[in-house]
Amino acid sequence: MAIPERIEELAHKVRTEIYGRDVREALATSMEATAEVAEWSRQVAQNILDGKFDEGELNTEIERKLNDLERRYAPDLGNLKNEVGNARGKEQSLGGRLNLIDQDLAQRVTNTEFESAIAAVVDGGPGIIKNTLAELEADYPNGASAVALVLETDPAHIYVWINDAWKDAGEYQGIELKKRSVTSDKLVDRLVGYQHLNFSDGKELFNGDWVIDYFISATDYKFKEGTDTNGGRGAISIIVKIEPNKQYDIRKGESNRFRIATFRHYPVNDTAPLHAFINDKENQYMLTPAENANYLVIQVSGDSETPSLSIREYDLKVSIETLGFTTRKNIFNGRFDYFSIFNPNGHLRTVNPNSPTARGYAFPITEGETYYIRVFEQTQRFRLATYKRIRENEFPVRYIIDDDNLKEYSFTANNGETFAYIQVSGQSAEPDMAITTGGYSDDSRTSPLIPSSLIDITDFKTSLPIKLSGDFNTLYISDETKDVSGASDNPLINTVTDDVYGWYNDLMDDYPDIVTNKKRWGYATASDGTEDASLPLYEYTIGVPRNSNMTERHEDVGETEFITVLVTTGVHGTEKNTVWSLYNFMKQMLDHRKNNDFLASIQANVQFKIIPVVNPGGYNANTYENARGVNINTNFSDNWENTGTGTSAYSEYETQAIGRWFEENKDAHVYIDYHAFGYSAGQNQVSYHYSHNKDLNNMYASLIRRMSSSWKDRLFPDYGENESLGYNNPSFYDRPNASREAYRTYGIKNSGLIEMRYNLPESGIARYARPLVEGGVELFANYLANLISRYYT
Repeated sequence: MAIPERIEELAHKVRTEIYGRDVREALATSMEATAEVAEWSRQVAQNILDGKFDEGELNTEIERKLNDLERRYAPDLGNLKNEVGNARGKEQSLGGRLNLIDQDLAQRVTNTEFESAIAAVVDGGPGIIKNTLAELEADYPNGASAVALVLETDPAHIYVWINDAWKDAGEYQGIELKKRSVTSDKLVDRLVGYQHLNFSDGKELFNGDWVIDYFISATDYKFKEGTDTNGGRGAISIIVKIEPNKQYDIRKGESNRFRIATFRHYPVNDTAPLHAFINDKENQYMLTPAENANYLVIQVSGDSETPSLSIREYDLKVSIETLGFTTRKNIFNGRFDYFSIFNPNGHLRTVNPNSPTARGYAFPITEGETYYIRVFEQTQRFRLATYKRIRENEFPVRYIIDDDNLKEYSFTANNGETFAYIQVSGQSAEPDMAITTGGYSDDSRTSPLIPSSLIDITDFKTSLPIKLSGDFNTLYISDETKDVSGASDNPLINTVTDDVYGWYNDLMDDYPDIVTNKKRWGYATASDGTEDASLPLYEYTIGVPRNSNMTERHEDVGETEFITVLVTTGVHGTEKNTVWSLYNFMKQMLDHRKNNDFLASIQANVQFKIIPVVNPGGYNANTYENARGVNINTNFSDNWENTGTGTSAYSEYETQAIGRWFEENKDAHVYIDYHAFGYSAGQNQVSYHYSHNKDLNNMYASLIRRMSSSWKDRLFPDYGENESLGYNNPSFYDRPNASREAYRTYGIKNSGLIEMRYNLPESGIARYARPLVEGGVELFANYLANLISRYYT
């Protein structure tokens, strides 16, 4: 039975032009079967008309044909269903799958486009040079894999072939990476941030060596020789070498002593510590030593019993080598130890650091590792020995070298050697030195270890992928920023709430696209307990200008577009310096963002919602409480029943307004409650902090040590070199307060309270004087930088 010619043509077309060989065959077979049935049906119909079939013969012919078709085509038709199903994938139809393939192909670039684009970024060198764009388009109408340089503009421009056209790729910059083609966001994995600090693989420092009959005095905290002064039969202690910018997790078993002290030099009898912790009822302590601490002493017993003990060291600084900038880490941290290696046996003796005598460095070593020591200045000592431990009168495992003419030497650590000591001077000289593994270093005179964003951020060198740099001190443009004490022309103490709102209103007038909202959240409480409509609580919104293009994002992306930071000041009316410091930070950010990368980065990525005066009545009257005599900060609900103020939780209109504010903004990323405090006899700190978030407490502890070093040089020179000017205040943990409320009731986990002194009479610094205001701006800025780095690193 012949198949019509047209059907044959269609079958041929299906076989040769539709995707999938098996699918084509199945479709063609089905078409042929259809044609055959159609032709057979025509013939049967004609035979009926011609009277060639009776009813019985017709039924027999139909049954025969059906059996024949099933035998011949059923396998192919079954394959058709399977093949079409496989070919269409997840699409509802084969046509839908083919359309999807067309869309995918449309997004692919040609080989010419790809090579041209790669040449533009990586190579930078043009392969085609033409005088005009028209000449380029005429000579290369179908593009080229090379970059083209067109000379008709000054400077000349680079063109690349994209989407079937020559596209301007910007000014020609020579054979190099294009300017701004490698930006900080592309280097984010190499930036130093909190998430790079690894606390999981701490190194165990305790090696089982006890120091017998030495103890830490509970009265003067000195390290002393003899029996325990509290009646114990025998003191048991240990001495461990430690380093700054590391944390030490100290844990012990049950015993009757737990006393910890750190020292600048190796402790001998009657040595006073830098820091001491004494609590014989505790069994665990997390130590973050001061910058100048080199040795740790732990007394674990006063009765000759030796409990289990673990001292795990965790790194709080990130090596530049992990960031890809150098290949050799300098083990020497720039701070010398004061031991002398005595001849002929090589035992260690401590020396007076204030006398012209020995200088050297002790460092841990690993069996099989080779160490390379190089000094960059000739001194009169070069003695090297290895030890099981570093302590007074310790004899060496191996006395390696004693040659005063040497400036470099390498050695490989052997079994049983845990420390090495290199003495480089006998007369107090402190040469530049590098101790490395993997070869000698020519450029590691100082340690290549840099503090993380938790530590070294006083000058805004933080770890955000957006570049933060610059010295904030240079941003104090106006003298009024520096001194608003009673001796100044504009004493801050005389300001009232309307003055504060005036400052922020001026910012709205000057920067209407950035200071975008002023919202009243309520009123203050009057002395009779009613709402005082003359004393509003305003919120100001300060953030990056927005438009539809900047705010659109696909729901599946899930990335935070910007960080929201809530800030309150003026909770207590006597704390005006932090109100002024916060305003000054905002004003500096807006005024100078175009010439300071740090300020520009903050303004472009953070939305601030600020209530500058929470207690308008107290601010106007210069009183700590509100007009009804209630401490607003302890009128919140969490734990109010134990230590709260007011007739009930949220009894004051001010706290009610803040509660509504928290509720509306409970998705905020950060809340900072900024306070100030005054002089107390014997108190040497200028700042303190509280948070229910332990991570924030650790962050502040590192931050305030770093800032103390800077402040003592510039703002508070009367303080001692070893003093930390701030601390975490535990007294807030059991009291209701705004930070606790934000954290526990509204779920804003990065909530903290920071405080700055408002007077320093012991140093002759008046209330609201320049050092306190300037320090207050720096404290807020650095605390903020650390908090937002938790999101941008």
